[in-house]
Amino acid sequence: MDLDLRLLKDMHPLLPASEAATYTYRSSLALQRRGHAPGVETTVTVDGDPEVQASLHWDEADQEGQAQVDRIGVTEFGAEAVSLVLVSVARKWTVEKRLQRFQSADWLLVTPDGERVALEISGIDGDFDRRRLAEKLGQVRSVKFCALRFASVVAFARPQAVLAGA
Repeated sequence: MDLDLRLLKDMHPLLPASEAATYTYRSSLALQRRGHAPGVETTVTVDGDPEVQASLHWDEADQEGQAQVDRIGVTEFGAEAVSLVLVSVARKWTVEKRLQRFQSADWLLVTPDGERVALEISGIDGDFDRRRLAEKLGQVRSVKFCALRFASVVAFARPQAVLAGA
């Protein structure tokens, strides 16, 4: 599986180009600060399927930019970029809109069949933590406006992305 962060805007046409560029840039910072280079192998798990290896691709970012951005923001935006690319590649879901903080999920997505999906995303600068996934699944379960609810957790130390249904 190839996860090409450079294609984020192409995968999600409703995502403004400036937002896609920000997410992609921050994901490159999150990966590179952990010593990763474009093409790094990552472990991916999609809704209980067996783990698969994927390659993450991006354009290298100027590391001087690290001093100008919030470290937590880099992790969160980076996780959003990876997750949005993952849901596009693995499920063909696309962004309908960004949700607001009080709505218990980050994104409202649409399946190829037109069903809506609530997606909550979290990033971890370190290694993957199942407790974080459980916390995010609990959060997205409270979404009442669509039946399909998922959480994604992305870890950057040893790249790993998990997408799970609630």
